[in-house]
Amino acid sequence: MLDCFAGTGSMGLECLSRGAKRAVFVERDRGAVRVLKENIETLGVGDRAVVLPVDAYGVAGHPELAGKGEAEKLTVAFVDPPYAHMATGHLRHKVDQLVSELAAGCMVDGGIISLRHPATVSVDAGAMGVKIIRELKYGDMGMTWVTKA
Repeated sequence: MLDCFAGTGSMGLECLSRGAKRAVFVERDRGAVRVLKENIETLGVGDRAVVLPVDAYGVAGHPELAGKGEAEKLTVAFVDPPYAHMATGHLRHKVDQLVSELAAGCMVDGGIISLRHPATVSVDAGAMGVKIIRELKYGDMGMTWVTKA
């Protein structure tokens, strides 16, 4: 599983606590990475966790994800960019491209990418080359689950 824009790692750590074989955490903020590593150590899951302190927008091409055999591809990916990145423009394009690259090259067939965004933002599945399988709204938060088209 992938926890992209991981922060302190809550999504990935929850998956590990529920039996996920491996979690890859992507977070570039040094303070958050420090806390994330402490959380991994506290929970004793370091043998199943990989922390990538890199920009999330390039992670699909990272050696930890790219070029993996089918058995090592991702089943679940959580993508939770800052809400400001979901507005129109250059950063929104980068989010769309990230989801597209993850779906095309890093996910198993049937794997799910969970994209968190403001409830007022719509997800253009066609632009990402994905298929929407579920859309949820909780107050001002939206969650859209997509899979390979």
